[in-house]
Amino acid sequence: MYVLCFSTKTIALLSVSESSKVSPLKTLTTTLDCFSIAILDSKTFLIGTVEHPRPVCSVDSRGQVEDIKRLDLPEKSFCLGNSAIAYIPATKTVLLTDNTDNSLLICDIASRQSKTVKDDRLSAPIGVCGGPNGTVFVCSSARDSIVQISLHGEVVSNEKLEMPYPSAIAMSQDGHYLVVCNNAKCQDIIIKMFKII
Repeated sequence: MYVLCFSTKTIALLSVSESSKVSPLKTLTTTLDCFSIAILDSKTFLIGTVEHPRPVCSVDSRGQVEDIKRLDLPEKSFCLGNSAIAYIPATKTVLLTDNTDNSLLICDIASRQSKTVKDDRLSAPIGVCGGPNGTVFVCSSARDSIVQISLHGEVVSNEKLEMPYPSAIAMSQDGHYLVVCNNAKCQDIIIKMFKII
């Protein structure tokens, strides 16, 4: 399994063994600040940018940044922590949360179409990841909940969590577990794992 870590203009590719040993593989230096990152393919990453007019850009294995012209994304600059991205390889879908607009943007790379999802249950959304059966999980940090949304933009479920300000979310590779972490605003950082039923 591979893990991507980032700090401002640096991306670190790490390997995690079955015994949980973390080993560095490569470090990339980019020209843009990023807040979130996703693997597009074996040589390219997508980054959620900070203070840049394009909210999502690609970075190759040398650290070179490129605009993604095939995405129908609004030109909008985000402050640190106001958006996050994810990528679903099976459907070639880019996901972008907008904390300031209480929305989720779903972009289909193949058809070049996108849709914006707005719902009262999405309040200060930040963390996002692909889920099972063509769904998406979004952290609704102001409501202390996780919202499950279909790729068509319909809310499937909304689960209240016993943790304040959920802000980061990831799905296990086998699709059976969801890992959620809360925001650094909290006194105690909490990481919880949930079994998907």
